[in-house]
Amino acid sequence: MANIFDNLLGKNNDAKKLQKEIEGMELKKQSLISAVQNEIRSAQQKIDYEFQQIGLKIYTNYKDKEQINFNQTEHFGEIDDLSNLIAEKEAKMNDIVRRYDDEIGMLRTHLSTLMPHVSNQVQQNVLSGNAQAVCANCKKPYALGVDLFCMGCGQKLN
Repeated sequence: MANIFDNLLGKNNDAKKLQKEIEGMELKKQSLISAVQNEIRSAQQKIDYEFQQIGLKIYTNYKDKEQINFNQTEHFGEIDDLSNLIAEKEAKMNDIVRRYDDEIGMLRTHLSTLMPHVSNQVQQNVLSGNAQAVCANCKKPYALGVDLFCMGCGQKLN
């Protein structure tokens, strides 16, 4: 009976739409995080390259028995710039995670208001169409979180 009213009111459809929106936001969040992580990785590779260049110059000077010159400011400036860029990207990534987690949390709260009588796991099962259980009395299958009484024997379901 509750299932009929929910369908008439559109609650199950609203819940499914909301779940798809949550899944979309999770994917977008992961995509943005991956993009920022790639930018960080690229900057770190550039830093590694600058350190290699410094090391190569020092070794070349040593090999040629020349005075080792530690005045490599062009490399140090580039390394500092890249280090600052990495710090900015990490802050951006943390901000992305915080904003998306807040938004997803609000959507999940709204989802729980559409399906208040069931747990989060049952909500996931209902929305994915995998919510089947068996009545302990007559062994007839029923929809978890949707049916309140068994359609076979009328027993109240948990």
